[in-house]
Amino acid sequence: MPATPADAKSWTQQLLIEDWKKEYQRENDLLDSQRKWYEHPAIRPYALQPREADEWIPQLFPQAEAFWHIAAPFDLNPS
Repeated sequence: MPATPADAKSWTQQLLIEDWKKEYQRENDLLDSQRKWYEHPAIRPYALQPREADEWIPQLFPQAEAFWHIAAPFDLNPS
């Protein structure tokens, strides 16, 4: 179990990046994947909130596969 909110955020970010490397994410997929991890019993006490794609994209740039799996669908179909 993460010891601090910062640990919880870091752990879930790494887990999400691993998920996002696998396939392209539509907006609902992006939010659902975040909710899946944020509702995990070890993470739930920290009350992390899902973020939109535009909040994730700058953080994901060094993670090329995850970056493109988030950014490409939004570039092709902007809201």
